[in-house]
Amino acid sequence: MKKTVITLLLLIITINRVYSDPFQTGNIEFIGKNYQEAEKNYLQDIKTNGESYNTLYNLGNLYIEDKQLGKAFYYLQLAKLIDSRDKNLNLLIESVEKELNITKGKVPMLLLSPRENQIVTLVLILLIASVIFTINLLKYLKIEDGFTKKIRQNLLLTLLILLLFSTVGNIYNWTRLAHDGIVLNREEVKISPYQDSESGFTVTEGSKIKWGESFNGFTYITLDKNNFGWIENKNLGKLWIK
Repeated sequence: MKKTVITLLLLIITINRVYSDPFQTGNIEFIGKNYQEAEKNYLQDIKTNGESYNTLYNLGNLYIEDKQLGKAFYYLQLAKLIDSRDKNLNLLIESVEKELNITKGKVPMLLLSPRENQIVTLVLILLIASVIFTINLLKYLKIEDGFTKKIRQNLLLTLLILLLFSTVGNIYNWTRLAHDGIVLNREEVKISPYQDSESGFTVTEGSKIKWGESFNGFTYITLDKNNFGWIENKNLGKLWIK
């Protein structure tokens, strides 16, 4: 009897943990093809825990199944900012690009994704701080010989050079992506940021744009040198990982 009660309690605790985790709940709803509930839970997971590769990847797949290809393209691109080397992800992005009839531009091959480069920069800073601390501690204790001092100095120099490259990579990623965006839904681009404004042209879902200032629930976008205007914020996805 006691074993049965304990087993039931453990089962209840396990079920409660699963359903209190929005990511796991989203997976369950996705498998059951309850796409609206799955979407709500995945977005809640991002809001609570920040962008993670698995959540973004699953959201992209969800929108593919739900025929919302603009949103699918956006979230898969966000996932790529975290892990750019996943072959399955890249194949999925290519298939969505074909569906949306997007011409694939020339994309620079990067050794690390923006998120990975940020992590490397942080690790290098911590390593440099620890090496400097060790050098000063040994100097204070007067137990450092010339050979070990030279090794530590060379190590510090190497780490500083790597940090320089990593910082340049972060600056490059920021300037490349800081104002990139993707149109989530087919939208009439207005000539001014008001609901009753005239439309200048129509932008299709999945279109890559540059975004600028925001006002009155609208954001100014540039598709190319001849096409620019304002779209509602809800139809714009900004490409940057926090």
